[in-house]
Amino acid sequence: MISIVNKNPGIFFKYLKTPEQEFAESIDESFGMIFNQKSVMAEISYTSFIDPKEVNDLAELIVIPMSSPIVITEDATDVKKTEAVLNMFYNFKWVDSGEVRFAYTNNTKSLVDWLYTPWEARSGSGFYSRQVTGLSQATDYKFKAQLRYDSTEIDGVTVNVTGMSFTTNSNVSLVFDQIKGYEPSIIHISGDIYAVAYRGDDDNGLLITVRIADDGYITDTIIDTLSYDTEKGYEPSIIHISGDIYAVAYRGDHDDGLLKTLQIADDGDSKMLT
Repeated sequence: MISIVNKNPGIFFKYLKTPEQEFAESIDESFGMIFNQKSVMAEISYTSFIDPKEVNDLAELIVIPMSSPIVITEDATDVKKTEAVLNMFYNFKWVDSGEVRFAYTNNTKSLVDWLYTPWEARSGSGFYSRQVTGLSQATDYKFKAQLRYDSTEIDGVTVNVTGMSFTTNSNVSLVFDQIKGYEPSIIHISGDIYAVAYRGDDDNGLLITVRIADDGYITDTIIDTLSYDTEKGYEPSIIHISGDIYAVAYRGDHDDGLLKTLQIADDGDSKMLT
């Protein structure tokens, strides 16, 4: 059961912009009224047949003409230093088929200075994604989906009338220890996972695992931290033995030479072998 209370008297609505596109399509097919292309607020109340409890929430509603093809600009995903994936939802309705593409621009430029992805033939309704590359790092971009049929071209509906936006990454450095990080030794574990063994505060021996992408982007969170020696861990050197087994050689307390083995999983989880 779905019921919607319009908060804007005199304005009829048809399409609900939510992450749940299937729910939106059910609204799209259920309301046949006269529509205006503007945003309104509505209170949504529905009962799920799977989880039968009422849910009330406020959501943005996008109002669109009922009979026209539509294209909706979705959030960008997989945003990196110089690339991003742009996303849209399209529905050609009675037209049946046409073409879709994306327009994007650096936010520091004029909104008429757009770059475009190639037109791609599509039919019916569905989602479409396209990766754009060659972007500038640490830069704000604006983008919009576009749909074309016959001689008509329309821009994607968004809550922000000038389009959706994203910012490319710039994280090419990471402070893995804010106090001390002496004599680090780094080794590749698997995929984009790396481990760093080093001498930390109070000269104890530490190991952390981090994620570094192929383009050099470093995730700004440490995956796991392990102490390979709680007393002293000078000049560590770490090597791979076999599978998920690694060995670290270092100068310990009283300047004696020590060698220990540890286990580092492909996802970065680590533990000492006993």
